[in-house]
Amino acid sequence: MQKNKNYNSTLIIIIICVLLYILDRFVFTNVITGDMEFKLEIMNVDVGSNPLFLRLFGFVFGKIYYVLAYPVNLNVAPKIWQPLTYLFMHQFIFHLIFNMLILGIVGKKIEQNIGSLKFLIIYFIIGILGLFIANGIVSTPAYAAGASISIFGLIGYELGYCLKHKEHFKDYSKKVKIFLILYGVIFTYLSGTWTIIAHNSGLILGLLIYFITEMFSKKYGFSKEQ
Repeated sequence: MQKNKNYNSTLIIIIICVLLYILDRFVFTNVITGDMEFKLEIMNVDVGSNPLFLRLFGFVFGKIYYVLAYPVNLNVAPKIWQPLTYLFMHQFIFHLIFNMLILGIVGKKIEQNIGSLKFLIIYFIIGILGLFIANGIVSTPAYAAGASISIFGLIGYELGYCLKHKEHFKDYSKKVKIFLILYGVIFTYLSGTWTIIAHNSGLILGLLIYFITEMFSKKYGFSKEQ
C-alpha cells in the first residue's frame, strides 16, 4: 500500500539521464571510437551524411560519455566515480527511452512505498554490485552505460513484494505487465553475454534485497509495510 505520493528521486534520475544524453550527443559530441568507425564502414554509413542518426543510435559518443561511462576490460583505468555515474549514461535513443519508461513505472511505485532515501540506496547498490558481478564473469571489452541493471533490480524488488502480496499484481495493468516482460526479454536476451549477466544479476539482487530487508524489517524498519 502506498504511503505517500512523493517520487521526486525517480523524476530527478530521469531528468539527469535525459539531460546528459542531450548534452553528450548534441553539445559535446565530436568523438568517434575506432570500433564505431569499423561498424560504420561495414554498414557503408558516411559519418557526415546523417549526424542526427549517428548521434541518436549510438554510433557517435560525446566527451561526457567517456568521462561517466564505465570501461569494462579496456586498457583504461576506471575512475572512482564511474561505477556510479555509468548509470546515468545511455548508448542510444531507444536505450534511454525504454529505460526511463520502466523507471517511471516501477521506480515511482517503489519510491512511494518505501521513501526516497531507501529507494536511492537500493537503486545505487544494485547498480554498482551488478556491474562488478557482470565484470567478474564476462570479459567483453566495452563501455558499460545505462540504468538497466538498477532498473532490473527494482523489478526484482517489486516482484518479491508481489510474490508475498499477490493482490499487488493488480496495481499493474495487463498492458504494463506485457510491456515489462517484453522489455526484459528484448533488452536482455537479444543483447550480448555481458548484458544478459548484468541484467539477471540486477534482477536477482533486487529479489534478495527485498527478502533480506523483509527479514530485518521489524528491527530496522526497512520495509514497504513499515
